[in-house]
Amino acid sequence: MNAAHAPRWTPDLEDRYADLTARVGDTVPCLEWPLHLPWIDAIRELKRERGAVIMAHSYQSPEIFHGVADVTGDSLALAQAAADCDAEIIVLCGVHFMAETAKILAPRRTVLIPDPEAGCSLASSITAADVRALRARHPGAPVVSYVNTSAAVKAESDACCTSANAVQVVEAMGADKVIFLPDAFLGHHVAAQTGVELVLWDGRCEVHEQFTAQQARHTRETFDARLVAHPECPPDVQREADFVGSTTAMGAWLERERPRRVALITECSMADNLRHRFPDVEFIKPCNLCPHMKRITLPNIHACLRDLRHVVEVPEDVAAGARAALTRMLAVAGRTPVSGAPPLVVVGCGVAGLATALSAAPRKVLLLGRAPAGLNSCTALAQGGIAAALDSGDTPDAHAHDTLAAGADHNDYDAVRYLVDNAVMAVRWLQAQGVPFDLEGTRFLLGREGGHRRNRISIPVATPAAPRCCWR
Repeated sequence: MNAAHAPRWTPDLEDRYADLTARVGDTVPCLEWPLHLPWIDAIRELKRERGAVIMAHSYQSPEIFHGVADVTGDSLALAQAAADCDAEIIVLCGVHFMAETAKILAPRRTVLIPDPEAGCSLASSITAADVRALRARHPGAPVVSYVNTSAAVKAESDACCTSANAVQVVEAMGADKVIFLPDAFLGHHVAAQTGVELVLWDGRCEVHEQFTAQQARHTRETFDARLVAHPECPPDVQREADFVGSTTAMGAWLERERPRRVALITECSMADNLRHRFPDVEFIKPCNLCPHMKRITLPNIHACLRDLRHVVEVPEDVAAGARAALTRMLAVAGRTPVSGAPPLVVVGCGVAGLATALSAAPRKVLLLGRAPAGLNSCTALAQGGIAAALDSGDTPDAHAHDTLAAGADHNDYDAVRYLVDNAVMAVRWLQAQGVPFDLEGTRFLLGREGGHRRNRISIPVATPAAPRCCWR
């Protein structure tokens, strides 16, 4: 930016931002604050004027992460925030696939990225054509794509995942074999935790693949530090670590363990941004910088907000498929059972039961049961089941068409699309939790709902482990 347009330092900034500088002073040298604070102040003012929300990944520099961001977190947290965002403008401080994800999940919002050249070695390692070729070599195997992929690759996938929920998503597919892409090291980490056979792609994160087991051992021995590694690290590095997990899981581990000294084997800014939460923990930094994340700066955040430039667009034909894969990921993430949480038993039929299951808060255990005999309902032909495009040749688009037609177009379109896009994943997830269905071998025995052209009603079966429950 031309120096004439740069915001200027004023003496009052030091007092107005004293809390910020005190909070993250250990990670930002004091000599840098006179450079950062004018930009931070100008960006905050532009945010208010534009009605914008700034979302920043955990690998962003501290002056961005703490200074201007409204929402921070890993890829899953940012995706969830984008889906729920009601601001007109989202500024995504991260790499390009994250901005695409925000646009896909918030299609009516304007999504900006400060530098469109902020890429990702994983996202560039695979194309949509590669995914189609993998499907051809492994017919019938569902595809789970790491969110570190382009929108076009997501559109060819059955579901997306992050490092935080990869195992959960893979097992929710309900298949013996799953194509998992593109990160090979994350794939090996997932394969070690599940009985599902994984077909892997040889993608690598250029930041995490540089770490070595020798470096990890040296760090432990020299600094007497606990080691926490990201699952994008090579397997031998992961074996040296005391804990392996996503960026969010790293924070949770620190909260639980409170080690005296720790080394986070990941991108450098991760440790910087956690220091203020754990002032009693000494962070050793055997880290690598992500050159793509560091393309995001305070000046280019200000410029993209000021000029509304670098607008992210995703063609609707690509966005529709990618949105379905991402929504399935979020549906699974929202149904994570947590030990000790009180169970919520949902007894429903058709759309009512599935809608309740999909919208239930996290940390709940869900069971769907048959409706009592004689219950008066407009879906009497489908009592006790879940409508989903489970049959060979059926699609969510055809399911949505029939649902809208059966309702004489009085249904809420967005609600119908949400239900049909997630129905198959919901059934598979319930199977993974041990809920049995009427099957003939592995094929669902499906009933037909009134007004529909295909059989789509899958029926949960009563067993001692999954009993019928009373209506309430």
